[in-house]
Amino acid sequence: MTSGMRFLKFGKFRRLKTTFSEFDRHSSCVSTPDSFKWHLMSAVCLVRHPVVSAQPSAIEQRYQKLMNEMEFENSLLSDHELRHRADLDFIEKKKQEDFDESEEDALTLTAQDQQDIWDSQLSHFTPANTITEADEKNDQQSTDRKLDEKLILIVKQKLGDRFHWVLPQGQRSQGESMRQVRGSCNQTPTEFRVAV
Repeated sequence: MTSGMRFLKFGKFRRLKTTFSEFDRHSSCVSTPDSFKWHLMSAVCLVRHPVVSAQPSAIEQRYQKLMNEMEFENSLLSDHELRHRADLDFIEKKKQEDFDESEEDALTLTAQDQQDIWDSQLSHFTPANTITEADEKNDQQSTDRKLDEKLILIVKQKLGDRFHWVLPQGQRSQGESMRQVRGSCNQTPTEFRVAV
C-alpha cells in the first residue's frame, strides 16, 4: 500500500474521524509511566472552496421560479421597459399624417433594436464546461476537479503499523514553535505521494 495525498469531498470528512478512533484501538504502543512522553502534533486543514456555483436542485429551481414570479408581479417598470413604452407611443404618433419627424428621431436606436442586439450577443455566448480533464480522468491529485464542491486535502500516512488517511500533520521538535510546525505541514513531505 503506497502512501499519498488526496483531496476529499467535504461530506466524506466524517470518515476521517473514524480513522483516528481505529488508530487508537489498534495502536500497539504500550507505555509505562517512566517511558511515557508526550508528542505535540500540529495538523493543517487545507480547503479548496467551490470555484463555480453548483447546479440548483429541483426544489431550489421551483423556489427560484416562485421568487421570480413574485418579483415580476410586485416590481415597477425598469428604465428599459419605460423606454420601450415611449418608443411604442412614438410609433403611434408617427402613423398620424401631420407628424413631422426630425433627423435625430430617425437615427435614434429604439429599445427593441437594443433588445435585438442583446439577444444576438447572447445567442453567440457559450458557457464554459464545468467538467474538467481531471474529472474525466478521476485524477484525485488535482485541485482542478469537482469545481462546484468543497475539497479537503488529506494524506496517507503511516501511524503505528498501518496507513491512515489524515490531515497533513507534523510533530513539534524541541525549540520549535507550533506556528513553525504548521508551516512545515504545508510543504509536501518527500515520503508522500500527492493525491487529491
